[in-house]
Amino acid sequence: TQVPLLSELFIWNDNQTGVLRIPATTPTGGVSIQADDNAYSSLNLSGALQNVANTGTVHLRRNSLTSVDITGCRQLTELDLQDNQLTSAALDALLADLDALGRDVDNTPEGVSLLADIRGNATPGPDGYAHAESLSGKGWTVAANGWTLEPQLPDNGEQRIDFVTSGDTTSMRCDFRGEDTVAAWHWSDGTSTAAVSG
Repeated sequence: TQVPLLSELFIWNDNQTGVLRIPATTPTGGVSIQADDNAYSSLNLSGALQNVANTGTVHLRRNSLTSVDITGCRQLTELDLQDNQLTSAALDALLADLDALGRDVDNTPEGVSLLADIRGNATPGPDGYAHAESLSGKGWTVAANGWTLEPQLPDNGEQRIDFVTSGDTTSMRCDFRGEDTVAAWHWSDGTSTAAVSG
């Protein structure tokens, strides 16, 4: 409560234990919380990370976490909780909470990847996996023991990718999922040509 405008908290490998409670963060900028290699038993971010217009990075790898509260943390763009003590039930609840926040590629700053890494804990159950699938549909990469779900392109029949060239040596590669995918280049002069593999 004494640092309600918190934007950076770097306390890795500092022999910290107990509950890490951060009730508020900066309402205008990005937030980065780095507390790897401690022995925290729980993390409570309820009330923090509210600025959906910016990034929110939380790393608590190699702690002793058994519970995590991210209620209302719509700013989260990266949640790395590798190598803790989170049970399947705790991970199911965490993935459900993360999914319910509504963070997706459409409301994330350009060029920012969405990541949830929960490897090194228990394996999420079917409910958690279903929420991980939903998150991947929103643009998240979710990594757990034994599986990783990467962002899935929307299944609306068409995906637009815009880019601007600069010079004669500009190149771009597009990898598509599915053998039936068809691509076409649409040029600025209004013409189009079919894309060719390779």
